[in-house]
Amino acid sequence: MRILRLYDRFSRWRPQAGSHDLSLGAGLIGKMLGVLGIASLLTVVMATMAWISFQQVVSTHGKIVNEAIPAMESVQSLVNSNSRISGLVEQLQRAESSEETRQISAGITDQLQGMGRVLDRLHQQNFARDMSSPVRSTVAAMDENFRRQVQQTLLRVEAEQIERDAFSRQRAALDALLGLSEFLVANASATTTANIANLYRLIDGNSQRAQLYDTLDRLIEVDVDAMERMSELQLLCSNLKTVLDQLQNAHKPEQVAGLEASFVAGLKTLKRRIDDLRDPGLQQDSLKHYKVLASPDASGPFAMRRQRLAQVIALQQLGSEGSVLVSQLNETASALSIAAGKAIDSARTQSKSAVDRVLVGFLLVVALFGVGLLVTLWAVFKHHVVGRLKGMETAVRALSTGNFEVSLTTSEQDPLAPLG
Repeated sequence: MRILRLYDRFSRWRPQAGSHDLSLGAGLIGKMLGVLGIASLLTVVMATMAWISFQQVVSTHGKIVNEAIPAMESVQSLVNSNSRISGLVEQLQRAESSEETRQISAGITDQLQGMGRVLDRLHQQNFARDMSSPVRSTVAAMDENFRRQVQQTLLRVEAEQIERDAFSRQRAALDALLGLSEFLVANASATTTANIANLYRLIDGNSQRAQLYDTLDRLIEVDVDAMERMSELQLLCSNLKTVLDQLQNAHKPEQVAGLEASFVAGLKTLKRRIDDLRDPGLQQDSLKHYKVLASPDASGPFAMRRQRLAQVIALQQLGSEGSVLVSQLNETASALSIAAGKAIDSARTQSKSAVDRVLVGFLLVVALFGVGLLVTLWAVFKHHVVGRLKGMETAVRALSTGNFEVSLTTSEQDPLAPLG
C-alpha cells in the first residue's frame, strides 16, 4: 500500500516537475549560479587590481620619460656649459685687446643664460626642485665673479697698453741718449787720438818741455777725462735699458722696488754726466730726454708695472674663486645626475612591483577560483548526486526486503519532494 501511495504521488508530481523554477533557490542550478557569481566577483577584483597596476606603470613610465630623462639631459647641458665657461675663462686670462675681451664676455654671458634656462626646466622636476636652488645660487655667484673678471681684464688690457707706451717712451729716450753718448765717445776718442799724435810730433820736434807738459796735461785732464765721462754715459744708458728689460719681466712687487731704486740711482749719475757736456745744444737735447726718464708720471713704467701686478693678483684671486664655483657646480650637477638616476631606478622598481602585484593577484584569483570551483562542484556532486544515490540505494534495498516503510529525504524546491 505504501508503494501504491508513492506511485500515485509520483504520477501527480511528474507533470508538475517541469513547471518548477530550477534557476533559483538552493538547488543545483542555484549553486552553480552562486559559483559563477563568486567567480565574476573575483574577476572584477582582479581586473580592478590590473587597472590600478596599469595606471601605476603608466605613471612611473611618465616620470621616467617626462622627468628623469629630461633631467639627465639638463644636467648634461649644465656640465657642457660649465666646461665651455672654463675654456672661455682661460681665454679671458690671455686676452690682449678690449675687443677680444668683450667677445669672450659675450660668450660667457650666453652660457650663463643657457644655464638659467636649464635651471628653469629643472625646477619643474619634483626630485630636482630642492637641489636646483643651490645650483641657481652658484650660477648667480659665477655670473658676478665672471663680470668682475671681465672688468679686471679690461683694466689689465688698458694698463698693458699704457705700460707698453711708457716703456716705448723710456726706451726711445734711452736710445737717443745712447746714440748721443756713442757720438760723444767717438768724438772724444778722435780728439784724444789727435792730441796723442800731436804730442808725439812735439816730442819728435824737440819742442820745449813746457809746451810738452801743457799738451800732456790737456790730454789727460780734458780729452781722456771727457772720453771716460762719455764712455760712462754710454754705459749708464745701456744699464738703464737693461733695468727696463728686467722690469718688464718682473713678477713680484719687491723686484719692482729694487729695480726702481737702481734706476733712480742711475738717473742721478746720468744727470751729472749730462751736466758735463760742453755743447749747449747737445746738453739741451740730453736734458729733454732725461726729463722723460726722470718724470714722476703716474703712467711711468714702474708705476704701471706695480699696477699691473696688483691687477694680476686680483685676477688670480677672482680666478681661484671662479674655479671653486665651477667645482661646486660640477659637484651639484653630479648630485643631480645621481638623483635622476635614482628616480629612474625608483620608477623602474615601482613598475616592476606593479607588474608583480598584477601577476600575484592573477595567480591568487585563479587559485581561489579553481579551489572554490572544485570545492563547490564536490559539494554539489556529493549532496545532489552521491547523497541521492545512497538514498535510492537504501530505498531499493528496503523495498527488496519487503520493508515498505521507506521515507525519502527532500529539501525545499527539490524535484523529488512530492515523493517524500
